[in-house]
Amino acid sequence: MKKTIFFFLLLGTNFLLAQVLPDSTQLRALEKFREDNGGNWIVRWDYTTGLPASVFGGKAEIKGNSPEITARKFLQKYSNLFKIDSDNSNLKFIGVTGNDKMNYVKFRQVYNNILVYGTEYIITIDIDGAVLSAIGRHYPVDLNCATTASLNKDEAFNRAKNDIGSSEKFKLYRSDLLILPHKGKFILAWKMDISTEVRGGSWKYFVDANSGEVLEKHRVSSDAVETSSEDSKPSEPVGEVNPAIIQPTVNSGFAFH
Repeated sequence: MKKTIFFFLLLGTNFLLAQVLPDSTQLRALEKFREDNGGNWIVRWDYTTGLPASVFGGKAEIKGNSPEITARKFLQKYSNLFKIDSDNSNLKFIGVTGNDKMNYVKFRQVYNNILVYGTEYIITIDIDGAVLSAIGRHYPVDLNCATTASLNKDEAFNRAKNDIGSSEKFKLYRSDLLILPHKGKFILAWKMDISTEVRGGSWKYFVDANSGEVLEKHRVSSDAVETSSEDSKPSEPVGEVNPAIIQPTVNSGFAFH
């Protein structure tokens, strides 16, 4: 029994050590954010990045001439909290959706104008122009990775075909040069949607754009390949923040009490 308890305590400790906590600059920025916009805001932190995965529960009066400008002014004003470039240059505007009550402004992260895979940030703005929430995933600004590829898409496609090792005929349905978060690093990679003549034999491959190493591969349905777009990875678990002192917990992330 004692060995079992010790094992779970050790497991919990390792889990906590793997979490990335918000730093002192972010905590001061959070305090300023609450001073500006009221104390009802809730922040949930991304375990992997240490950045806000969602900020919601209040209303921030940020005026702009359009939903995009309002969203950018909001992120610019609180760039120390979100760890986004103060000029928002690392965010690519994707578009605005919504209805007669809300607008949802969507961004994706770029690094040297190259898309960072699995990133998305959505700012919700009400009809009066006030920001109600910010939700999504991005990474700290300096990713410290290559942005020039030595392999072209055809060379990367050949690496993927050799890795599959099948005699089937392959079609490169789509390819994108992007930055892939991979095992704690950021790697310039070719993402390739590859279809075959055999249903169920289609693949999504990520090949290092410089070394040619196969970084990730996933078998997908033919329908998924034919309709694929700029897809995002699912988010890691997040933790709730509710103002004052950080206290990491195994199940619920970091909480402020």
